[in-house]
Amino acid sequence: MKKKKKILGRIVFSHEIPLFPTHKYTLEIISENFGKSSGSIFLPESLIITYPHSYDTLPIGDVEIKWQAKNADFYDLFIHIDAYDSSGWISYEWFDTIITTTSFKISSSHFKVPGALYYGVGVYAYSYSGDPYHANMKGDFKGYLFGEGPEDYVYFHVGKPLNLTYKISPRFPKFEERIEKIRKIIERVKKG
Repeated sequence: MKKKKKILGRIVFSHEIPLFPTHKYTLEIISENFGKSSGSIFLPESLIITYPHSYDTLPIGDVEIKWQAKNADFYDLFIHIDAYDSSGWISYEWFDTIITTTSFKISSSHFKVPGALYYGVGVYAYSYSGDPYHANMKGDFKGYLFGEGPEDYVYFHVGKPLNLTYKISPRFPKFEERIEKIRKIIERVKKG
């Protein structure tokens, strides 16, 4: 029985090659030691957050984020929540998730900071094609091929702001952070 070898690593194409969402891209990897494998994808074409709108003021409670996307298989959401009292900023939290639907509910439990009167919420949504849960490259070895498409961002309030003079400064996640998170999901899936 032939022992399977595990290949760890990744190839990232970013900003070096212009890629277009209407084209099918096939990647073939050839290795003298492991053989060859290939897979094909289309890049996502669009992503637009449709609700809430920038600078909306929503009541404190569950908040549903909705978006429209074309040719995307999954989404990476980064959510940054700043809490404010009558004197200004008091705390923040951020979390992220990968989902396959075009909506996400932020639980009201995120809007219960003691003393907070309102919250500033930034949501960054990134679109991807491919499947982070199942290998989509076939051949002598399996692989995971996915493409990052357009992203969108919205900033809104939960609870009534006392003033709007504060500076909006949520942190944008870096490309490498997003790719690393997807790689960790793939590793968890492979471990079962």
